[in-house]
Parts: sequence; structure tokens; C-alpha cells
Amino acid sequence: EEVQLYLWVGSNVPKNTKVMDFSGSQNNEIIGMDMNNCDWCAENMALRKDFLNKTSAQVYTFLKQNGYEYLILDVGRSVRAFETQLGSPENSQKVVLEKFKEYLSSDFTIFIDL
Repeated sequence: EEVQLYLWVGSNVPKNTKVMDFSGSQNNEIIGMDMNNCDWCAENMALRKDFLNKTSAQVYTFLKQNGYEYLILDVGRSVRAFETQLGSPENSQKVVLEKFKEYLSSDFTIFIDL
């Protein structure tokens, strides 16, 4: 199921569009869909590392200042990525879902993969 969103983005968003993919890891699968994301840039790595502690307003500001047009929030992969840090799959799911809900009221175009 998770791959469907990425396939859709690859088919419907113009190539080289700046897309921030947040899945709880530093891996940047969106580049494989011909999208642009500086996954190796220090500021992007810092954002991903501290993502759960950032407000949606802080992330929005970062994305706009860096020219991003889309944000992908990958719930399934994020829950798995944070299980160890957050203690259990259940707690990880709770924290990730609460964080991602903040983004539903933002002004940014967001794709959420459940």
C-alpha cells in the first residue's frame, strides 16, 4: 500500500519538484520518483532527526524557505522507524498520528500515506 502514494506522486507531480518525504528515516525514496530533495543536506538531516519535536509551523517555514512544494507524511514507515525510540509499536503509532494530525490544518499541500 505504501508504494501507491509514491507511484501517484511520480505520475502526477512534475519531475524535479521539491518534495520533502518524511518517513522517520533519512532514506529518500522520493528521489527515485524523479522528485527533488536534498536528502544529504545538513539542514534536511537535522529537520528529519528532530521532526517529532518541531511544530507544524516550524516545518512549514523550513519547507517554504527552502522551496519545497509538497510534504509526504508516511505514517506506516514512520511508526516502524520510531518504535525503538518510543518504546513500542502502539506508542509509536499514537505519537506519530498525533504529530501528523497537526499538519492537516496547515496551508501546505500534504500527501499522507496511511
